[in-house]
Amino acid sequence: MVQVLLGALLLASAQAEGAAAVHPPGRMVTVLGKQLWVEEEGDGPALLLVPGGPGGSHDYFHPGVRPLARQFRVVTFDGYGRGRSERAARPDEYSFARDVREVEALRSALGIERLAVLGHSYGGFVAQAYALGHPDRVSHLVLTNAMLRGRDWQRANQGYNARLAAAFPDLWERVEALRRWGVREQDPRLQAAYGDRFPQQLSLFYFHDRRKAAQIAPDPSTFNQEVYLAVCGPDCDFQLGPPMLALDFGPRLAGLRRPLLTIAGRADGIVTPALVREFQRAVPGTPLVIFEESGHFPFIEEPDRYLELLRQFLGSVPEH
Repeated sequence: MVQVLLGALLLASAQAEGAAAVHPPGRMVTVLGKQLWVEEEGDGPALLLVPGGPGGSHDYFHPGVRPLARQFRVVTFDGYGRGRSERAARPDEYSFARDVREVEALRSALGIERLAVLGHSYGGFVAQAYALGHPDRVSHLVLTNAMLRGRDWQRANQGYNARLAAAFPDLWERVEALRRWGVREQDPRLQAAYGDRFPQQLSLFYFHDRRKAAQIAPDPSTFNQEVYLAVCGPDCDFQLGPPMLALDFGPRLAGLRRPLLTIAGRADGIVTPALVREFQRAVPGTPLVIFEESGHFPFIEEPDRYLELLRQFLGSVPEH
């Protein structure tokens, strides 16, 4: 189950050499009438990082991307309902559309005229929608281990579940038995069926170097499953909800006259290089950089190369 594991992973904050990641100073900012936790570092051109999930905080970007603050004003944030940010009284307040509006409202609240936007995993959907809706506010668009369409997400789920069944047949038998009884995503019995296998799945399917999985440290306060289920659907690890499934940025992305960079990890068992390559099919000429020794988190597994690539790309002159 792709996103159940990703949710478990995003209960996490990245760590360096076993020590807790150091965050830049943060503060609460009013965005669309809600209090969001925002961290900023650096004084150069603005770079906004949109985390994955949905439902996870920005924590896992640290410490991998912090050196970018030497050249850029790096902005990270916890979306509504995530991490330290305010949570909704009802799950139906969470939506993909709100996540997109939130980016523009945050930009305005921070007084930023134009910014580069980097979306990771689910954050890539948000980044694309924002760039297409507000092209004059975007200088560059970076999509790291992200997908072009909702149906690609569905393909990712199906592929991941097939790998899970092959690697953990006993676990998958329990899952299938519960599914036959009508148990669905939000039921704790389904979550319990995965037992203590999350660390193994994380290391097998999300990393090139399994030892790097130890850089993820559980922090249950940072992930909100209500956000995840509200945005992607109540049973989305098996069947993505209709609003997300209908997403397709291909027809419009070709007309976005902004520098676009796509990044994949050769060992990514969730957003595979084949899925990231869909950007090239939709927008011929789009650069695709594959990190040969990375899975879903190239900024964790190959941070030096990742940072150098971003510095080069973000230093290019954007089209107007």
